[in-house]
Amino acid sequence: MSCKQCLSLLVTRLKGRRLLFFHQMMMSTVLQCHLIAPICKLINQIDPRHRYGQNLYLYYDVWFNSGSFQPFFYWLDVGDGKEVNLDKCPRTELHHQCIKYLGPKERDAYEVIVESGKLMYKQSGNLVNTPEGSKWIFVLSTSRNMYVGEKKKRLFQHSSFLAGGATIAAGRLVALNGLLEAVWSYSGHYCPTEENFMEFISFLEELHVDLTDVKKYPIDDDIPPSSATKKEIN
Repeated sequence: MSCKQCLSLLVTRLKGRRLLFFHQMMMSTVLQCHLIAPICKLINQIDPRHRYGQNLYLYYDVWFNSGSFQPFFYWLDVGDGKEVNLDKCPRTELHHQCIKYLGPKERDAYEVIVESGKLMYKQSGNLVNTPEGSKWIFVLSTSRNMYVGEKKKRLFQHSSFLAGGATIAAGRLVALNGLLEAVWSYSGHYCPTEENFMEFISFLEELHVDLTDVKKYPIDDDIPPSSATKKEIN
């Protein structure tokens, strides 16, 4: 079974249609195609409340094993599973940890442009600064608009900027007073490729960002690129 077919089956299951042996086939494909992150992403996108995908997945397992014929989200919120409360993810945590999806007006506050080689927020005019100890993420939309903001685990992540919409590139960056110091691919939601990363580098070069001393890593990894084990693009 292909990754695409597996995800298609998941959508069908979440909407309430029961398929024999689905769970076994899905888990087999997960192991082969590393679909854990995409499945959690899909569950989060289908959920009107955008609850954190990995949290929802814990309840999905309970739902499947219960043998219920109720659609998953109906079972979870108003049906037979509404009283289920897991130690690994209590209901309070499930409902609190919702991924923020920005609307068009909210998104404007995160749009970044380049002025004199520096990254600057278009709306406020403030230069981009990423304090040490925090994680800052970016996406490049299909209309070639860049958005930058601080990552907040299980609350604000790459999918937040475009409400789960398509991107050209996504990752993390480090900047001081608008000057880019490091950039690398990392997004559990978008799973960027090296090609995506190189498109972002080309985008920066077109805007005359000086990348001479910028550390550039195409590897999809959450660890900052200070490690000597990472391969840098020269």
